[in-house]
Amino acid sequence: MAHRPLPVSSPLALSLVAGVLTTVHFPVWLRVVQAAELPATAEVAATGVLVVGALCTLGAFADRLSAAAVPKPVVTAGWTWLGVAFVAFVAVALTEPLHWLLAGGGFGAWLARGLGLALPVLALAGAVQAGRPVVRRVEVPVQGWPAGLDGFTIAQVSDVHVGHTPRALVEWVVAQVNQHDVDLVAITGDLVEGSVEEVGADVAVLQGLRARHGVFFVTGNHEYYAGVEPWLTFLRGLGFRVLRNEAVVIGGAGGSFALLGVDDPFGTLAPGHGTDLAAACGQAPAGLRRVLLAHQPVTVDAAADQGVDLQLSGHTHGGQIWPFGWMVRLVQPYLGGLVKHRGTWLYVHQGTGHWGPPLRLGTTAELALLTLRSA
Repeated sequence: MAHRPLPVSSPLALSLVAGVLTTVHFPVWLRVVQAAELPATAEVAATGVLVVGALCTLGAFADRLSAAAVPKPVVTAGWTWLGVAFVAFVAVALTEPLHWLLAGGGFGAWLARGLGLALPVLALAGAVQAGRPVVRRVEVPVQGWPAGLDGFTIAQVSDVHVGHTPRALVEWVVAQVNQHDVDLVAITGDLVEGSVEEVGADVAVLQGLRARHGVFFVTGNHEYYAGVEPWLTFLRGLGFRVLRNEAVVIGGAGGSFALLGVDDPFGTLAPGHGTDLAAACGQAPAGLRRVLLAHQPVTVDAAADQGVDLQLSGHTHGGQIWPFGWMVRLVQPYLGGLVKHRGTWLYVHQGTGHWGPPLRLGTTAELALLTLRSA
């Protein structure tokens, strides 16, 4: 069964994608292929590679933006090529001044050949980096945190994008979380990339997660692209506690805190969904410290207004492929790591998996282990 397409006009969206791909590929062809002064047959072959890669990428977007049944190998090749093309475009843009400053003497041809050799190396490095998440330990000093809960550990998993990432990554997450004997698991959205029928078997591996206080989940924007209600039913069946603009009390006689969770802002795509932090805070008992699960870092302003002590978010992937993070910063206040925002701690997870291109350059996939300390 094909996954649910994004709620946009497919012809218009695909036309825009085709225009962007042309804009990206033409300077790459001009500065890497034509400028290399290759033999005619080699130039035709290299041009053919660019064209086929661009068509595969268009096919990957058609698979995502419409109900078209695009073969999986084409989709995989397309997403991979998208990352390679982006890296190539950035490399061409960064070296363009050299073409103007050092024109003549065959320099352009040597530069083009150097880029042609460097790009596969960068792509391979990016693929290796994407497949090697790290376990990142973070200590968070929370003012007024209950002494009896000092050292409380939360394993945060975010942006796995099961369907774009392999089952082996899901198995790695389960093994790592269980090995570290955590108190709570927080999955902060964008868990899936596809329908329950397509990737449910891989997601079901997460049923093996073990934590003293359970596994909690909030939606990301991609759950709304994949059919949110079937997914929420499926995840509840795995034993996950789905928090939808609500709060629960975690702890016991030794101390407790309020764990809040909100829908992603893209929840407005589904009837009855959407971020409502005020509703969640209204369910939190007075006097308890508040930990919020919210997919997008941009929620932190509202969280600070509501006196939230710690917000756990994802969404940004840290930019995933440098320098894409600069564009992400236009809409999100932070890219990654632990920051203090108007009195509220915010941890922005860089993503356990990847979206689109199976590449990472300048960023690291992670499983975050957060230890909350009394301050």
